[in-house]
Amino acid sequence: MHGNPDEKCSPEECGFIGDCTDDTNCPLTGKEAGTSPEKEVVALYRTYHGQEGPVLSLAVSPDGKAALSGGTDMVVRLWDLEKGAQLHAFEGHVNEVSAVAFAGGETAVSGGWDNTLRIWDLKAGVRKHIIRGFDFYVRSVAVSADGRYALAGCGDKTVRYIDLETGDTIQKITGHNNVVSCVAFAGDLAVSGSWDKSIALNEARTGKYIRSFDGHEGYVYSIAVHGDRLLSGSGDMTVKYWDIGTGQCLKTLKGHMDHVKAVAFTPDGKYAVSAGADKFLKIWDVESGQCLQTIRAHDDTINTVAVSPDGRFVLTGSRDRSIKRWEFL
Repeated sequence: MHGNPDEKCSPEECGFIGDCTDDTNCPLTGKEAGTSPEKEVVALYRTYHGQEGPVLSLAVSPDGKAALSGGTDMVVRLWDLEKGAQLHAFEGHVNEVSAVAFAGGETAVSGGWDNTLRIWDLKAGVRKHIIRGFDFYVRSVAVSADGRYALAGCGDKTVRYIDLETGDTIQKITGHNNVVSCVAFAGDLAVSGSWDKSIALNEARTGKYIRSFDGHEGYVYSIAVHGDRLLSGSGDMTVKYWDIGTGQCLKTLKGHMDHVKAVAFTPDGKYAVSAGADKFLKIWDVESGQCLQTIRAHDDTINTVAVSPDGRFVLTGSRDRSIKRWEFL
């Protein structure tokens, strides 16, 4: 297993207490991943500089004109994507910012290793409030479609379902055996991936367990949801494509040569984007499992990707302190 450069502690140090069993084998793709494409799918449009440490998290605004970034420099940055300039730097976190998300067009949410979730007013350029009470760091964040609620994946192996207006935790979802590294909404349901190698589906408001998605042989670092489909990226160097309704793995996408740290769907759900510690950005046709394009996108680990809501571009953020914009052709 390759190293994990952007995590601060080993599984034992983070409270690891056991593995999930791997008893589900997913079908392999019909075509070997990494095959040279017939034509380019994406091309580099712009590189954004100014991050003072590795980039750990990215999000694109609902209108596609701005982006949020968070990283080891403890700052939440708001970017004008067309001008390539920083609009604001939100300071206040006292440790790494591991997760950022938009809650509508004028509010941002960030979570970090300082055991807090912070809400920012993007228009006024100020912090609205701090949500405390976490027992360990906030590793991942997702915001509901209406911008009212958030899921926070935590180092204490739990998922918190939070009212962003009041800051109250409505539900604390348990069940994972290690750090909850990624979260996503699937309608009113909560999807969570963990360093225990599993993915779980629960009712967000009640915490009721529905099913798990088992089959990864390494940490689950990233998940993405589109309709009734799920993507996951893992330390086992694969991307898996799942049916949320049944828990069945529909495809295993192979081709990465190190940890897959980030995955995303395009808005139409036809394509998957993946990136990771091998420094490659890959574009996949999810139904066929074909890798359409592989790009050596950064000089170091790619920790995060974000696709614009209109599907025009994908952003990548790296340990090399840069953010890059790749336009779909």
